[in-house]
Amino acid sequence: MNTLLISGETLQEWNVSEILTDKVKSKDQLITEMIQYEYDNTIGPYCDGLTYLEIEQLNNTYNQ
Repeated sequence: MNTLLISGETLQEWNVSEILTDKVKSKDQLITEMIQYEYDNTIGPYCDGLTYLEIEQLNNTYNQ
């Protein structure tokens, strides 16, 4: 289903079903995202105050 979005002086065609299905997440997806967020924001015991995500980013920066 395509719909025209009128915004100011422009017309833009949107595929509404594609937009809506991308935003709906299953319960399992939400749980996985929450676990990943918690892990990413955990400060490791031997990490000098850095989170695991910051360490991964540093590692990826210097080991490309």
